[in-house]
Amino acid sequence: KAKGGGKGGGWNKQQVRSLLRKIFRKIDDPDAMYGVADGYLLESSPEGPPKKARIKKDEKTLRSPGGILDNPKKTQETSRSWKQVLLYEHEGAWSKAVHAYDSMCERADFKRDGNDSGGLKRKRENNDEDPVKLRRGLTDSLHHMGCSHVLLAYMNHLAASQPTVYSQLSERHYEAAWRASRWSVVSPVSSSSTSSFHSYFHQALGSLRDCNFRAFEQAAEAANAMAIQSLAQVARRTESFAMAAPYLTQLHLISDASQAANILRSSSTHSPDKKMKAFDMDVHPNVSPPPSWTMFQSLLTERIARLSGRFQLMEPVLALRTVLTELSRPDHLGPHLVSSARFSRQAGANFACRSILRRSERGGVEFLDVMRLGLEEAHLLWDEGEGNRAISMAMGLIKQLRSKPSTAFKGISTPSLIEFQVELHCLLGDWLSRTLSESPNVTSKVLEAAKNPIHGEDKSAPVPVLTPKQLH
Repeated sequence: KAKGGGKGGGWNKQQVRSLLRKIFRKIDDPDAMYGVADGYLLESSPEGPPKKARIKKDEKTLRSPGGILDNPKKTQETSRSWKQVLLYEHEGAWSKAVHAYDSMCERADFKRDGNDSGGLKRKRENNDEDPVKLRRGLTDSLHHMGCSHVLLAYMNHLAASQPTVYSQLSERHYEAAWRASRWSVVSPVSSSSTSSFHSYFHQALGSLRDCNFRAFEQAAEAANAMAIQSLAQVARRTESFAMAAPYLTQLHLISDASQAANILRSSSTHSPDKKMKAFDMDVHPNVSPPPSWTMFQSLLTERIARLSGRFQLMEPVLALRTVLTELSRPDHLGPHLVSSARFSRQAGANFACRSILRRSERGGVEFLDVMRLGLEEAHLLWDEGEGNRAISMAMGLIKQLRSKPSTAFKGISTPSLIEFQVELHCLLGDWLSRTLSESPNVTSKVLEAAKNPIHGEDKSAPVPVLTPKQLH
């Protein structure tokens, strides 16, 4: 029946391929994914599948729009593109996936306008050239790359040029907006089509920013209802945790935002006529943050640590924590970005790590945290096989530390500063010994420098004892 041979219809090959893709992605079977991708070429080539598996079809079906004999070169070209984009998505090569989707969207738009070389203007393209499917793949790739601002600009253009397609992808617009802390998103489509989890969650965070707690509760309740409804639909169809996990993450996001709202509401320094400045130490220098905020941050850290093996579930929590920290405690943004970049890098999510590093360029990050983020970037370059650039960046960080005047370390605790320098020198020495890019004398001097670090304000603080791993 899957091959069309059963009576009463059945699934076509494209539906079977789509189902297999979902199954193999959930069980993380790379060999099977490559086989599904090869199926695109096998079934759409001009020669067709092997003779034993070939299905007899009449000439009218073969020559119909989208059939094998209908411009077979273009059909094979589209299938090759889908094979490549499937492999790019499976391997996490999102920049290549963006390029592939861009080419496929351009080709589909060209054919939709009736400009294809065959001179055949179709009212409807085959499913491989469905504009919603192509745009969804493009926006998903931009999302995985962490390009929230580019995604926002693209969605604004899509809303103006193709409102019908935009209406089915508007949720991605609102998700990119709250991730980028953009609160003035105006949708050109009807309100009924924008009733999604991320549209309500975007409204909730915007209300939290303005300290409008009543509006926050209404939007958060609506978002919670959308997440529960989606979770119930998944539970009726399957018992797979992987299918339900994204909606459980959405419930966690609502819970975290609600806890932050409760902290802000209970703060004695809150003023309703101001933006969110409840924990801004520049406005209230003599008021320490409430203990509940510290507990809230520690709970988020524990949750992220528990999800360290599932980065796709951890990433939305990191993104929300960044937004909440920017809104409520901008003075704590630096340490959060450092820990988020480290989590992302250790999980192998290089695009997410680079997105976090770019976020630090907005400013508001202390000197030591900037240096730590630079070390994370060097780590990332080393993991990507760019050893020379990683070594060069680490050396640049050391020179920058040595060239700074003592006043630059004002307010920085000596143990933290020394710990960072020891880590930096030991890491650079390890890289030099692995690559043999410098002589043993230079490597020894780099390691010896770890014993004479720069001190912070507390000049009498002792130099920490190196661990056996660092000494080795």
